[in-house]
Amino acid sequence: MLIVIGIFGLCVLVFIGAMLIGFDVVKEAKPIRRFSTPKSDRLLIGWIVFLLSYMAFSLFIGGDALNGYSEADKYFVVQHGKATQVGRAVWHISLIFGYLLILWFVCTFAMRFYEWRVRQSDAAD
Repeated sequence: MLIVIGIFGLCVLVFIGAMLIGFDVVKEAKPIRRFSTPKSDRLLIGWIVFLLSYMAFSLFIGGDALNGYSEADKYFVVQHGKATQVGRAVWHISLIFGYLLILWFVCTFAMRFYEWRVRQSDAAD
């Protein structure tokens, strides 16, 4: 249990470090696409790092709670149809991690779409 929480903490630290490095790298970089700005690029880079952290965490514990289930105070994560029993805290960490990943993706998409619409309206004026 402590090992899993330690791995999760390590993933979060890697994520924060990558975000800090990403902010410096992206400030000097040109936009990835013609409609993007460094703000949306930072969100995209952060999401990719978060996705990789989530994948590593899911591989380590044997699946994720988004595909998993709980019944009678037992918690299972599922990966490729194989269920693995985990503790309550690990299951909840995996569930929150998964929901944050989805939320971050939606926010990144919305930001990039908003910036694209602003550039389109500026070009039309």
